[in-house]
Amino acid sequence: MRDEVVQESIVVTLTQRCNLKCTYCYEHKKDRAILSVRVALDAIDKAFRKGKGDLSIALFGGEPFLAFQEMKEIVEGVMLKEQARPYSFSVITNGTLLNEKMKSWLASKRDRIRVDLSLDGPPEIHNMNRPGSFEKIDLDFFRKIGLIILLK
Repeated sequence: MRDEVVQESIVVTLTQRCNLKCTYCYEHKKDRAILSVRVALDAIDKAFRKGKGDLSIALFGGEPFLAFQEMKEIVEGVMLKEQARPYSFSVITNGTLLNEKMKSWLASKRDRIRVDLSLDGPPEIHNMNRPGSFEKIDLDFFRKIGLIILLK
């Protein structure tokens, strides 16, 4: 019997808030609360203690960058501790809120955080679903951090 790599994941919902009003959004009641850093770190610590194998930590939202300070504290809190097993972070974003401070921080953590951009296709389709948002996305940033975007 060969050893199989075990991968586990935990989804940390930072906030349900979002800065867009997508036509297909399933979240009709968007609570304005932001998850406390302490609660998130406790849940992640519990996942490290109880599981085995690689741990994937997904930072989720509404739009997770509306809780950027908390995101940063959570990631850095996990990185400060000596962890008993491999781990990584992922975050999915609509890309419209990233400022230079955020981009710099993400670039400095690119070995630990995968950033996924949610697009609905070419600008005219994307803006039909997410009015006026395509132009707010820094596509060059996402290309630089390793996300390949193909647009026709």
